[in-house]
Amino acid sequence: MAQDSRVDAKPRDLWWFRKNVPCLDACPVKTDAGRYVQLIAEGLANKEIANKLNLSIYTVDTHRSHILRKLNLHSVPEVILYAVRKNIIA
Repeated sequence: MAQDSRVDAKPRDLWWFRKNVPCLDACPVKTDAGRYVQLIAEGLANKEIANKLNLSIYTVDTHRSHILRKLNLHSVPEVILYAVRKNIIA
């Protein structure tokens, strides 16, 4: 049975998220992960986030997937609710 490569991510692939996502409670928008959550919660699409941060759309898509998985969120409304509760957005 073939396994999804996203499930078998190596620790080096997720180092950024392990380092920054837990910090969302303490300093939400000061971390890169907090900034991504803020932009997602503001309703920006991956392409808009990529243009704003001067990144590849594929990089943004990967970061978005990892952040949502790490926070156990499954949709943009859940991200918005999370961001409001953590005072990332008003």
